[in-house]
Amino acid sequence: MTVYVTGDIHGGLDMQKLRDWELGDSLASDDCLIVAGDFGFPWDFSAEECADIA
Repeated sequence: MTVYVTGDIHGGLDMQKLRDWELGDSLASDDCLIVAGDFGFPWDFSAEECADIA
């Protein structure tokens, strides 16, 4: 298990940055991402947002 900490994530605007992150493909289901700062997500609980945070 690895713990990662990031700054502000502003919903869909920044989710692509996480997808494009160089370590993104190597993340395991037991890894943990802590968002320290504004999260702004989920905004409207759309199906796309719910899939992003699952």
